[in-house]
Amino acid sequence: MTPDTISVVDGAFIQHGPFNDRVYLMNMGENDPETMVKTLRLLAKGSCSSKIITKVPASAKETFCAAGYQVEAHIPLMFEGITDGFFLAKYLNPARATVLNGHEQEEILAAALAGGHNGVLRDPPSEFSLMPAQPEDTDELAALYDEVFATYPFPIHRPDFLKDTMEEGTVYFLIRQNGKLVAASSAEKDPVAKCVEMTDFATKPAFRGRGLSSLLLAVMEEAMRQEGYFTAYTIARALVLPVNRLFAGAGYQFGGTLFNNTNIGGSFESMNVWSKHL
Repeated sequence: MTPDTISVVDGAFIQHGPFNDRVYLMNMGENDPETMVKTLRLLAKGSCSSKIITKVPASAKETFCAAGYQVEAHIPLMFEGITDGFFLAKYLNPARATVLNGHEQEEILAAALAGGHNGVLRDPPSEFSLMPAQPEDTDELAALYDEVFATYPFPIHRPDFLKDTMEEGTVYFLIRQNGKLVAASSAEKDPVAKCVEMTDFATKPAFRGRGLSSLLLAVMEEAMRQEGYFTAYTIARALVLPVNRLFAGAGYQFGGTLFNNTNIGGSFESMNVWSKHL
């Protein structure tokens, strides 16, 4: 299926389309909340989307909630290290709000929170190297993502998409063994809000359980801290224990769950939100 479209509407970035069957307000820019509520309603109606999900500052929360949205997740100090952020959702099809595996999600979250803090790797084991990706790495990086994810909410299996995101400021980090790519992740920066999404973690199956994701996360945190970013967050698959344990163990705070939110791993999944003040 064709990836969803990212449109820029009066400075707001909105992802929409049938792949994720949703309208996602990624960044509302300088728009007032009432205008955004109307814009999102029209987009959702035009595409027959079953869910609208928004990422907005606290100042917009009341307007969206008055329009029938509900809080699904909260990120303290998300905007400029001062203002809280919220993920607010509106379900246009009641079936989309029905969570069939809620008990399993709760068990995984409890296990992640009970895991304690991990020791932080600062340097890769001797046989590995870690470095930021360059445009010439995108073919290999796209192949890794295509291997690891059956589906993904953004077309990270396409080298041209990865190059475009690099030009827009996203930094990808790579771990290689003897020159071969075995793990990767990205820091998706918001230079205005000074927050960064730690995302796109992928490790080849044969190299899992060796702390490579923990190393990638620690390196990205330090890089973003040096660049003056205040808050890091992630949107993690609620049914995958290792990624939730990774962020809980690194001191991230659980902020809530986005239900049936994302087409990833071959189906719609709920996503847990974790954040940390850098």
